[in-house]
Amino acid sequence: MIDLEAEYLAALGDTSPLRRRQLHQAGVPQRAIDLAGPAYTRVRPVGSALFEPNPDSNLGAFILPVRVDYPDTPESPDPEAVIEGGEIVDLVAFDPEVGAQWILRAGNAEWLGACPPQYLDPPPVPLHRSPIDWLRAGCEGVVCLARAPIEIHRFLCRFAALDVADDRHAEELQALLERPPTHPEILVGGRTHRHVG
Repeated sequence: MIDLEAEYLAALGDTSPLRRRQLHQAGVPQRAIDLAGPAYTRVRPVGSALFEPNPDSNLGAFILPVRVDYPDTPESPDPEAVIEGGEIVDLVAFDPEVGAQWILRAGNAEWLGACPPQYLDPPPVPLHRSPIDWLRAGCEGVVCLARAPIEIHRFLCRFAALDVADDRHAEELQALLERPPTHPEILVGGRTHRHVG
Protein backbone atom coordinates (compact mmCIF):
# COMPACT_ATOMS: atom_id res chain seq x y z
CA MET A 1 0.00 0.00 0.00
CA ILE A 2 1.42 3.37 -1.06
CA ASP A 3 1.32 6.13 1.56
CA LEU A 4 0.69 9.00 -0.85
CA GLU A 5 0.46 11.66 1.82
CA ALA A 6 3.75 10.63 3.44
CA GLU A 7 5.53 10.59 0.07
CA TYR A 8 4.12 14.00 -0.83
CA LEU A 9 4.99 15.58 2.54
CA ALA A 10 8.54 14.19 2.37
CA ALA A 11 9.00 15.72 -1.10
CA LEU A 12 7.43 19.01 0.02
CA GLY A 13 9.79 19.20 3.00
CA ASP A 14 12.79 18.72 0.69
CA THR A 15 11.67 21.29 -1.90
CA SER A 16 14.06 24.23 -1.94
CA PRO A 17 13.20 27.90 -2.55
CA LEU A 18 15.23 27.56 -5.77
CA ARG A 19 12.71 25.01 -7.07
CA ARG A 20 9.81 27.32 -6.19
CA ARG A 21 11.53 30.10 -8.12
CA GLN A 22 11.72 27.72 -11.08
CA LEU A 23 7.91 27.55 -11.01
CA HIS A 24 7.68 31.35 -10.80
CA GLN A 25 9.92 31.58 -13.87
CA ALA A 26 7.58 29.14 -15.63
CA GLY A 27 4.70 31.58 -15.07
CA VAL A 28 3.11 30.08 -11.95
CA PRO A 29 1.70 32.71 -9.56
CA GLN A 30 2.57 32.51 -5.85
CA ARG A 31 -1.10 32.04 -4.98
CA ALA A 32 -1.18 28.79 -7.02
CA ILE A 33 1.98 27.56 -5.31
CA ASP A 34 0.45 28.30 -1.91
CA LEU A 35 -2.85 26.65 -2.83
CA ALA A 36 -1.70 23.47 -4.61
CA GLY A 37 1.66 22.97 -2.85
CA PRO A 38 3.86 21.65 -5.67
CA ALA A 39 6.88 19.71 -4.44
CA TYR A 40 10.08 18.61 -6.17
CA THR A 41 11.57 15.13 -5.96
CA ARG A 42 13.62 12.55 -7.84
CA VAL A 43 11.49 9.97 -9.62
CA ARG A 44 11.87 6.74 -11.55
CA PRO A 45 9.30 5.82 -14.23
CA VAL A 46 7.51 2.51 -13.69
CA GLY A 47 6.10 1.40 -17.03
CA SER A 48 4.75 4.15 -19.29
CA ALA A 49 2.28 5.93 -17.00
CA LEU A 50 3.47 5.55 -13.38
CA PHE A 51 6.42 6.68 -11.27
CA GLU A 52 7.97 6.00 -7.91
CA PRO A 53 10.19 8.24 -5.79
CA ASN A 54 13.85 7.34 -6.13
CA PRO A 55 16.56 9.57 -4.56
CA ASP A 56 19.21 7.91 -6.76
CA SER A 57 17.45 8.79 -10.01
CA ASN A 58 18.82 11.51 -12.27
CA LEU A 59 15.25 12.40 -13.28
CA GLY A 60 13.65 15.16 -11.21
CA ALA A 61 10.03 16.29 -11.37
CA PHE A 62 7.52 18.46 -9.63
CA ILE A 63 4.69 16.55 -8.02
CA LEU A 64 1.21 17.69 -7.06
CA PRO A 65 -1.24 15.91 -4.80
CA VAL A 66 -4.42 15.00 -6.66
CA ARG A 67 -7.13 15.84 -4.13
CA VAL A 68 -10.87 15.18 -4.21
CA ASP A 69 -13.97 16.04 -2.27
CA TYR A 70 -15.93 13.11 -3.73
CA PRO A 71 -14.19 10.13 -5.37
CA ASP A 72 -16.49 10.00 -8.41
CA THR A 73 -16.64 13.65 -9.48
CA PRO A 74 -14.46 16.77 -9.63
CA GLU A 75 -17.45 18.79 -8.39
CA SER A 76 -17.37 20.47 -5.00
CA PRO A 77 -19.25 23.29 -3.30
CA ASP A 78 -15.79 24.70 -2.37
CA PRO A 79 -13.20 23.87 -5.08
CA GLU A 80 -10.40 25.86 -3.42
CA ALA A 81 -10.80 23.95 -0.16
CA VAL A 82 -10.51 20.67 -2.09
CA ILE A 83 -7.33 21.76 -3.88
CA GLU A 84 -5.79 22.88 -0.60
CA GLY A 85 -6.89 20.10 1.72
CA GLY A 86 -9.03 17.41 0.08
CA GLU A 87 -8.27 13.71 0.34
CA ILE A 88 -5.16 12.72 -1.64
CA VAL A 89 -6.00 9.96 -4.13
CA ASP A 90 -2.85 10.14 -6.26
CA LEU A 91 0.25 12.19 -7.08
CA VAL A 92 1.00 13.58 -10.52
CA ALA A 93 4.60 14.25 -11.61
CA PHE A 94 5.54 16.67 -14.38
CA ASP A 95 8.36 18.77 -15.76
CA PRO A 96 7.41 22.43 -16.46
CA GLU A 97 9.62 22.32 -19.56
CA VAL A 98 7.62 19.40 -21.02
CA GLY A 99 4.16 20.60 -20.10
CA ALA A 100 1.96 18.18 -22.01
CA GLN A 101 3.46 15.08 -20.37
CA TRP A 102 2.89 13.77 -16.86
CA ILE A 103 2.84 10.49 -14.97
CA LEU A 104 0.89 9.30 -11.96
CA ARG A 105 2.10 7.60 -8.80
CA ALA A 106 -0.75 5.12 -8.25
CA GLY A 107 -2.89 5.39 -11.38
CA ASN A 108 -6.01 6.32 -9.37
CA ALA A 109 -6.65 9.82 -10.73
CA GLU A 110 -8.82 10.81 -13.69
CA TRP A 111 -8.55 14.56 -13.07
CA LEU A 112 -6.60 17.26 -11.29
CA GLY A 113 -8.45 20.20 -9.75
CA ALA A 114 -12.05 20.83 -8.78
CA CYS A 115 -15.03 22.74 -10.09
CA PRO A 116 -18.40 24.02 -8.84
CA PRO A 117 -21.44 21.72 -9.04
CA GLN A 118 -22.64 21.20 -12.61
CA TYR A 119 -26.33 22.04 -12.35
CA LEU A 120 -28.57 25.12 -12.67
CA ASP A 121 -26.72 26.47 -15.73
CA PRO A 122 -23.19 26.67 -14.24
CA PRO A 123 -20.46 28.77 -15.86
CA PRO A 124 -18.03 26.96 -18.21
CA VAL A 125 -15.29 25.02 -16.42
CA PRO A 126 -11.72 25.83 -17.53
CA LEU A 127 -10.13 22.66 -18.93
CA HIS A 128 -6.33 22.75 -19.13
CA ARG A 129 -4.02 20.53 -21.16
CA SER A 130 -1.49 19.90 -18.38
CA PRO A 131 -0.69 20.35 -14.70
CA ILE A 132 1.66 23.28 -15.45
CA ASP A 133 -1.09 25.05 -17.43
CA TRP A 134 -3.47 24.51 -14.51
CA LEU A 135 -0.93 26.01 -12.09
CA ARG A 136 -0.33 28.98 -14.41
CA ALA A 137 -4.11 29.59 -14.41
CA GLY A 138 -4.12 29.83 -10.62
CA CYS A 139 -5.56 26.31 -10.14
CA GLU A 140 -8.87 27.31 -11.74
CA GLY A 141 -10.71 24.44 -13.42
CA VAL A 142 -9.45 20.94 -14.13
CA VAL A 143 -6.98 18.82 -16.09
CA CYS A 144 -8.13 15.49 -17.51
CA LEU A 145 -5.56 12.89 -16.42
CA ALA A 146 -7.38 9.93 -18.00
CA ARG A 147 -5.54 8.24 -20.88
CA ALA A 148 -8.04 5.89 -22.54
CA PRO A 149 -10.42 7.55 -25.04
CA ILE A 150 -13.51 6.09 -23.35
CA GLU A 151 -12.37 7.46 -19.96
CA ILE A 152 -11.68 10.89 -21.48
CA HIS A 153 -15.10 10.83 -23.18
CA ARG A 154 -16.81 9.93 -19.89
CA PHE A 155 -14.90 12.68 -18.07
CA LEU A 156 -15.78 15.39 -20.60
CA CYS A 157 -19.48 14.48 -20.51
CA ARG A 158 -19.66 15.45 -16.82
CA PHE A 159 -19.67 19.15 -17.62
CA ALA A 160 -22.33 21.53 -18.88
CA ALA A 161 -19.66 23.57 -20.75
CA LEU A 162 -15.87 23.63 -20.95
CA ASP A 163 -13.58 26.58 -21.64
CA VAL A 164 -10.25 25.74 -23.32
CA ALA A 165 -7.30 27.96 -24.25
CA ASP A 166 -7.11 27.47 -28.01
CA ASP A 167 -8.89 26.26 -31.15
CA ARG A 168 -6.67 23.19 -31.53
CA HIS A 169 -7.58 21.88 -28.08
CA ALA A 170 -11.27 22.57 -28.77
CA GLU A 171 -11.09 20.67 -32.07
CA GLU A 172 -9.36 17.68 -30.45
CA LEU A 173 -12.02 17.50 -27.76
CA GLN A 174 -14.87 17.92 -30.23
CA ALA A 175 -13.49 15.08 -32.38
CA LEU A 176 -13.23 12.85 -29.34
CA LEU A 177 -16.81 13.63 -28.30
CA GLU A 178 -18.21 13.04 -31.79
CA ARG A 179 -16.65 9.58 -32.00
CA PRO A 180 -18.90 7.21 -30.10
CA PRO A 181 -16.97 5.32 -27.42
CA THR A 182 -16.50 1.60 -27.88
CA HIS A 183 -18.90 -0.65 -26.04
CA PRO A 184 -18.89 -4.30 -25.06
CA GLU A 185 -20.36 -6.98 -27.29
CA ILE A 186 -23.68 -8.23 -25.91
CA LEU A 187 -23.98 -12.01 -25.62
CA VAL A 188 -26.93 -14.23 -24.73
CA GLY A 189 -25.81 -17.56 -23.31
CA GLY A 190 -22.40 -17.13 -24.93
CA ARG A 191 -23.86 -16.31 -28.37
CA THR A 192 -23.85 -12.90 -30.01
CA HIS A 193 -27.21 -11.21 -29.57
CA ARG A 194 -28.86 -10.28 -32.87
CA HIS A 195 -31.24 -7.34 -32.57
CA VAL A 196 -34.46 -7.90 -34.48
CA GLY A 197 -36.07 -4.55 -35.32
